[in-house]
Amino acid sequence: MARVAPGGESLEDMVAGLANTVAALQSELKSVKAELRETKKGTGDGPTAYAVQMLAKIKAAKDRAAAGAPPAAAAEVVQSITYAEAFELIGGEAELQKYAALSEELTASIDDKELAAELKRLLPRDYAKRTGFSTKLVNQPFCATLEQLYARANAVHDAFDDVVRDLAEKTSGRPLLPPVKGEVRARMKALFKYGDGKNVAWYRLTDLVRATIEYVDLAAL
Repeated sequence: MARVAPGGESLEDMVAGLANTVAALQSELKSVKAELRETKKGTGDGPTAYAVQMLAKIKAAKDRAAAGAPPAAAAEVVQSITYAEAFELIGGEAELQKYAALSEELTASIDDKELAAELKRLLPRDYAKRTGFSTKLVNQPFCATLEQLYARANAVHDAFDDVVRDLAEKTSGRPLLPPVKGEVRARMKALFKYGDGKNVAWYRLTDLVRATIEYVDLAAL
């Protein structure tokens, strides 16, 4: 006779699901530790390592310029800086505000004001207390499970990377193309932001396939 948990799921299925989650968590943790080790040694080639290296180079270049020193050799080891310091190096808030009007124009071109107003009307008054705050329209087909979402993500990942590479080349940017988001991180995010304690809106998880294009400054962006 099968043992059934209060939610209707058999205890055997619950144990199997927990075992799969633990295995996935261990694999993800191992991957993260490996990337951090490579980053610390300066031999990593992932997005994290590249971001650290670029921020360090910007800081070193600024220090050399202030001291009147010549440009450093390509192999020079430099110190890392924070995101706040990097932001100031490219002009800070004043530089960002130059493009505020363009940003608002682009946002307006894809925003549906009528839909936003209807969502606000339909949501309960205490909706701001939710853990997931986004109420924007999700342009992604519905799926009932995380497994189904991953099947779709894996199917389009290579083609998506090709599009990003092409766009980066045409706009003089550098593409950073990570693998499909780790399952453990995706599950934790969805449970926190898109779950209500009983069910999870997996279809609202829209960053399994993602990429970044890096530009030298805000003007290039």
